[in-house]
Amino acid sequence: MPLSFAVVCEAKADKDTACGLADCVFRSRLAASQEALAQQRTWRGLDAGTEFLKWTDIKHLVRERLSRLPGHLFHGHFGGEEAKPDAHVGRRALLLLKHATESPAAIFLIRDDDRDEDRRKGLEQARKEAVEKHAMRAPIVIGLAHPKREAWVLAGFEPQSDRERTGLKELRQELGFQPHEAAQNLTATHDDDQNSAKRVLRMLTGGNREREAKCWENPNLKQLKARGAETGLAQPGVLRGRAGQPEDAGQTTAEALGRGADRGAAGAPARADW
Repeated sequence: MPLSFAVVCEAKADKDTACGLADCVFRSRLAASQEALAQQRTWRGLDAGTEFLKWTDIKHLVRERLSRLPGHLFHGHFGGEEAKPDAHVGRRALLLLKHATESPAAIFLIRDDDRDEDRRKGLEQARKEAVEKHAMRAPIVIGLAHPKREAWVLAGFEPQSDRERTGLKELRQELGFQPHEAAQNLTATHDDDQNSAKRVLRMLTGGNREREAKCWENPNLKQLKARGAETGLAQPGVLRGRAGQPEDAGQTTAEALGRGADRGAAGAPARADW
């Protein structure tokens, strides 16, 4: 039976990008084709057969499924510290998955930081509580895109036609930098602003999701690490066992995905930082 990996994110595009990057690492580590990989793992949301657990659905799902649990589990500080952004929703998501009908082999928390660095701290608070207070054994991987997941896609972009090469050249002249090499600079708030990662990606790929997928299906991992140093894609990662001892460091975000799932396959508890 294939392993079940739960994904918490906000939209299908987020799920496709994060899981696509993870699958790239799996194939590299296992020397397996995508078809063979599909026999070994499945991606899911709260339940088997669902695509992903949506962040904005979590509150009502807690009321629907966990109403019998003591209310204090969902409120209060984290180890004496005030909650950072996303700590409470992260706590609820992990409690939902802890009490799911089928326990996942690994959990992936995927989020845009939207230029709020405290979001990572909040998710780390939720993860620490889940491991230390609620004894969750599945590896919990945090993937935080800076500023948005489109920056991750751009890191894997390579022009494949004259049209794309021309478009990239024009964007370089317009922006003053190569957008696929320094996507962390695309920090505009509104989607159609000049400095928007969403706008730039749309211009380069023509808004074609199949073309976009090529950016993460077979990327060069060394290139991703070089280009993603400031987008959350190549932050140093550390896997820790229950005793809190570091086991591996320096991996890219995508490598942390693959590493966390490897630990899930082995049945060993761990935490992964991207």
